Amino acid sequence: MPIRDYPFITVNPYATNPNEVVQFGGPHARPYLWLRITNPATNDAMIVPAGVDTGADGLVMPATDAETLGHTLETTQPREVRTAKGLTRAYPHAAAIEVLSVLPSGHADESKVLYLIPETMIWLTIGQKAHLVGQGSFLSLCVLKINYPEKIFSVMLSDRS
Repeated sequence: MPIRDYPFITVNPYATNPNEVVQFGGPHARPYLWLRITNPATNDAMIVPAGVDTGADGLVMPATDAETLGHTLETTQPREVRTAKGLTRAYPHAAAIEVLSVLPSGHADESKVLYLIPETMIWLTIGQKAHLVGQGSFLSLCVLKINYPEKIFSVMLSDRS
């Protein structure tokens, strides 16, 4: 690590054409990190753009991703959490996280891992549509610098981590 000058991307989760889901730059571009999320018990994995959200307590994902990752949602005790849309349930599950590099197209560069979290907690959240990376086991260890005019950001491990 460090992750330097990572470009903002625009993510449209409602796009029907896969080429329109992610775009490099654009007027609605925001800081997203490409993550490969893997269930350590099954090795089932998925790659997603996760919005950098300093207000999120951890890695928050849609509960609908449980099946893709090989998790059975109800095998863990849910916790009530507050989201932008109000109270909901979130189910904790284990995952390994890899922060991936980004291609000039704005898509993930699956061949280049920038940072690895061997095992951490993810929160599969009812009603959640976006993937968010928050404080939890990643941002709380980092110094985050966001350059909105240039639409880039950097993430570095803190000297205290």
